[in-house]
Amino acid sequence: MRLSDRLTLPDLRVGLSIANRTFPMTTLKTFLDSNEQSIITIGPEMTLRDAAAMFVECYVGALPVMVEDEVRGIFTERDLATHVARYKDLDSTIVGEVMSRDLIVAVDDDDITRAINVMVNGHVHHLPVFDENRKFVGIVSLRDLVQSAYAEDEEQIQYMNQYMYGPGM
Repeated sequence: MRLSDRLTLPDLRVGLSIANRTFPMTTLKTFLDSNEQSIITIGPEMTLRDAAAMFVECYVGALPVMVEDEVRGIFTERDLATHVARYKDLDSTIVGEVMSRDLIVAVDDDDITRAINVMVNGHVHHLPVFDENRKFVGIVSLRDLVQSAYAEDEEQIQYMNQYMYGPGM
């Protein structure tokens, strides 16, 4: 789904309410703010070898490709593997030639569950996130979102057990 499509969707966020306690859905903005990770980006002129080194150095699996303040694409470990398998020269091929350009994106007020569904249905592991002004604000990985959703679910289950069976359960 393109950013322009996402910005026109109605707000479908709802929270879980149990015994007068509401468990709000965590938004991507809240998730990104709580992780306090700096945004690592690259330019389209970077070589595949240098981009591969950034994957290792920064411990990331995807790098947004930016020109000035605009996201032009994303370069992922999968893109690298695909092009290495096609015998591209890592030192002479630049990211701009092989990056993914048709991006699936999210808006920062989307909830985590919605973002996970978008990623699973779109067959992507990394999702660039934009604010309501279409400014790039970060990138999330499927792994990190699933871990966060699991932690939220555990808290809800624990609260439901205490509500139904009393403290100590």
